[in-house]
Amino acid sequence: MQFRKHLLLVIAIILANITLAQENWFTKFYNKNYEPTVGLLNRRTHIYGQDGTIYGLKAGLNFDKRLKNTVCISGTAFRLGHPESDYLKNTQLVYVSVAEEFRFYQYKRISAISFFNIGYGWSFWQRFNELSTQINSGVQRVAPLEMGLHGDYLINPWLSLTFGAGWRFFIYGSDPGLGGYYAKIGLGISFKQLKLALKKDNPANQ
Repeated sequence: MQFRKHLLLVIAIILANITLAQENWFTKFYNKNYEPTVGLLNRRTHIYGQDGTIYGLKAGLNFDKRLKNTVCISGTAFRLGHPESDYLKNTQLVYVSVAEEFRFYQYKRISAISFFNIGYGWSFWQRFNELSTQINSGVQRVAPLEMGLHGDYLINPWLSLTFGAGWRFFIYGSDPGLGGYYAKIGLGISFKQLKLALKKDNPANQ
């Protein structure tokens, strides 16, 4: 039942994107200026009863500074999940994903950004009994789906404070305790703007 609900959600999102593309509202950004983008995608989360971090590295293209498409590699550096928790399980996640970020609102230095990230990878799990003794382990293929609302605050032309929150579903390989919220905060750097700023401050270029 849970799988069907997640599948219907994904289908609805895809149909919405197709509708927008047909109206030429969304795809018009691909015809504008673009620049490479590289960054971190680290998210605080909760897996099998334990707080932890999913670390990520992303790279792609930023169109018109509003639409960003990236490929991401994500994973937990350590196993997450307490053997003595109600789930009696822990895991280490590793997956590759494609993400889309759209800056749909901007007021002065503050922006609101929608986030959609879907991937495919593996969950290296271990199961325990009530005495916290490992009884078996395995590898489960998973397809995570993350959706959230992000934002940023422009500190200067090349440095911004980024933040956001959302929810992680699994459209394949779902398991109680594996999905859940995520939250992020960090810094974003525009290397293009940084290069222009350094060039402007260099007396040799004046």
